[in-house]
Amino acid sequence: MRTLYAQFEHNSKGWLIATAALELSRNRVTHFYSRAKNTAEIIRMAETLLEEYYDARSLYLSWGAASWHMSKELLAFVEDNNAKAHCSPRIELVPLPAPAQFLNVIDSVFSG
Repeated sequence: MRTLYAQFEHNSKGWLIATAALELSRNRVTHFYSRAKNTAEIIRMAETLLEEYYDARSLYLSWGAASWHMSKELLAFVEDNNAKAHCSPRIELVPLPAPAQFLNVIDSVFSG
């Protein structure tokens, strides 16, 4: 899974933030609209994906170098989830190297 925050501006109408994850084997996007780009929204996405893939053994999350992708709060959430992984998928974090953001496949979904 790759997570992306896309922010679109439209003249004077305002803006929106879409938090999204791309499931690579089926090319399927899970998304919701957010008010901010922060750890709480990443945890919300992780919870959404845990519910969606409840029958999987592991959930691999890969993303860029944004600070909220590796915050203490997120790491605590992952540790807590993995401690009780007998009842939900185990989360594995696979961050992309900082100079290799072009590997973030979900960017192409939003940039065409």
